[in-house]
Amino acid sequence: QRQQSKPNNIYLEDERANEADFENAVQNLVFVQQDSKKSLTEKSQIRRSRRSILKDYNEPNEKQYGDERFIFITQNEVNETTSLYRSELDIGTHKINVTTRRLSIVGLRHYTQYQIWIHACQNISAPGGAYCSQRPGWMVVRTAPIASNDLVDNRTIKVINSTSFKQDPRSRKITWQEPSNPNGIILAYRVTVVAENLAQTPISQCVKASNFREREGVVFNGLAEGEYLVQVETISMASLSFHAIKEIAVAHKLFKIVKPTFFTTTVVSFITVIVLLVLSIGSLAAYYISRKVLGEKVREYVRQQISANPEYLSQMDVYKPDEWELKRSTIHLEEEIGRGTFGKVYRGYGDNCKSYLGVTFGECAIKTVSETANSAERLHFLIEASVMKQFNTPFIVKLYGVVSDGQPVLVVMEMMKKGNLRDYLRSRRPNAEENVDGLPVPGAIDFFRWASQVADGMAYLESLKFCHRDLAARNCMVNEFDIVKIGDFGMARDIYYHEYYKPAGKRLMPVRWMAPESLMDGKFTMKSDV
Repeated sequence: QRQQSKPNNIYLEDERANEADFENAVQNLVFVQQDSKKSLTEKSQIRRSRRSILKDYNEPNEKQYGDERFIFITQNEVNETTSLYRSELDIGTHKINVTTRRLSIVGLRHYTQYQIWIHACQNISAPGGAYCSQRPGWMVVRTAPIASNDLVDNRTIKVINSTSFKQDPRSRKITWQEPSNPNGIILAYRVTVVAENLAQTPISQCVKASNFREREGVVFNGLAEGEYLVQVETISMASLSFHAIKEIAVAHKLFKIVKPTFFTTTVVSFITVIVLLVLSIGSLAAYYISRKVLGEKVREYVRQQISANPEYLSQMDVYKPDEWELKRSTIHLEEEIGRGTFGKVYRGYGDNCKSYLGVTFGECAIKTVSETANSAERLHFLIEASVMKQFNTPFIVKLYGVVSDGQPVLVVMEMMKKGNLRDYLRSRRPNAEENVDGLPVPGAIDFFRWASQVADGMAYLESLKFCHRDLAARNCMVNEFDIVKIGDFGMARDIYYHEYYKPAGKRLMPVRWMAPESLMDGKFTMKSDV
């Protein structure tokens, strides 16, 4: 029994000790008296420093208003950290002695955790020298949050096109500036995109704050056409605990998705450049054609039409001197050797003259237009010379140059001593009046050779898209070596830009040598000379 009573006695002693401690704690909290630092002995100060868990402290500002005392924590007493996202700020340790039972602390940081110790102290004359309780009453508290501090400023919300490599025109990147003084640590953001007409299900993304900073925003892909409302909700330590803050800390922003069309800015710019380029090329081509082709056709039409009024234009209105022009003083006319359509043909020579093609000539044939010829006849005479400027082949009579300055107009050509082919053949007929010298009839080889020479010259004309229209023996010339060359281009026409040529005016036509289709319709093609 004695052994069993010992544990019971120990238990009772512990109970009494606990009750005494509780009573002392209550008395310490109820009966509070401010201690005097000056009355403490050196031994009690050492013992006090050992017991205290508040070793380093700052003396805060304090004021007494009646029975209530206030402590003001000023900004310079707060050792703020440079981290924007740290929720707890170390403001150091503060100690104050009060004689009242109520103390207000002002200036604490919002939504921050603090630990408060309260020591009950008696009179310093108490036995044993211990005037403060060894066990303080303590409590961990957290200040209230400021709801608006978690709100993202909607002025900083930006909706930009996604910069991903896909370049989806329906993608948008949403970014914003984070709250500068949130309630504790910002954990994440919930971004919701809502169609304004509520026709679509809201699209929501929850992104961690660290991912938001790394990616510099949140990307939404594949948005349909329409207007959208962006909601940015801040998820902080406070918003997880307080529903009211969760409702307030939501920012809004409107943006619009327009369905991409084919005519984007890039496409329109490209089409504009192409159109301008085509117009420029077309304008240059039209100008070139009008100068090189249509101009010639118009001038040709004028040449044919002025026959009805020959005095209307002068030869200088349609013919301009060029590099084929020769000086009249270097050309000398001798005896007459024939007559042409508009004038006479003379034998002549040039004083060491050089043609545009680089041929130096002396003896030459000079065609002239009659002094009584009208303007139309002079024009057609110069037209023949202009046509011959384009030819340079062995079986077409060569043009040496033109003298258009003054009267009469001269056309200087290669000398063909045996005249035209018709008169040459007649002069070789047996018992003919023209065969005064009794020349033999040309052989078959000669005829084949002459035919091949004429055919070669005509093939050359066809390659240049020219129609002679008056190919006959009288218009083929024979030189001193019995070589036949085509001449008399008074009726030759360039038909390159048309399939056929239809003459206008009232000119005489060589009916005997015309093709059937030309006789029926008055139309000439490149095959009309065959």
